[in-house]
Amino acid sequence: MLKDICFAAIVGFGFAYACNSPLKTLILSAILAAIAYVLRFSLLNFGINNIAIATFIASFCIGCLGILLAKLSKTPAEIIAFPALIPMIPGIYAYKAILNFISFTRTENIELKNKFLTLFFDEFFTTIFVSISLARH
Repeated sequence: MLKDICFAAIVGFGFAYACNSPLKTLILSAILAAIAYVLRFSLLNFGINNIAIATFIASFCIGCLGILLAKLSKTPAEIIAFPALIPMIPGIYAYKAILNFISFTRTENIELKNKFLTLFFDEFFTTIFVSISLARH
């Protein structure tokens, strides 16, 4: 898990750097990204079994922490908090949804079509709801 926390921090730092954020906010974005990952991971494994709700709670907390850190660093909260949310983008769910849709269109077996269509909608709506959870903050 420590490796994943470090990668989340690197992504938060890298995205903040790519957006030309002030140097003093790069570390804050990395720390918030690590906190966001730990919070969502903890919620998913020790309480809430829904990734959209866990992402919503984690992004809300990061938004609140971002506001506090923004006041301390005298920068807009978006500069600190937004890069911290990037590691929680549901890319794997979107990828799986596309793969299931392609499998659905290529198969002739009706049972497999039903399976792939069900999996497509499951992954697709997970992607949508997690993205909406992130976009609200």
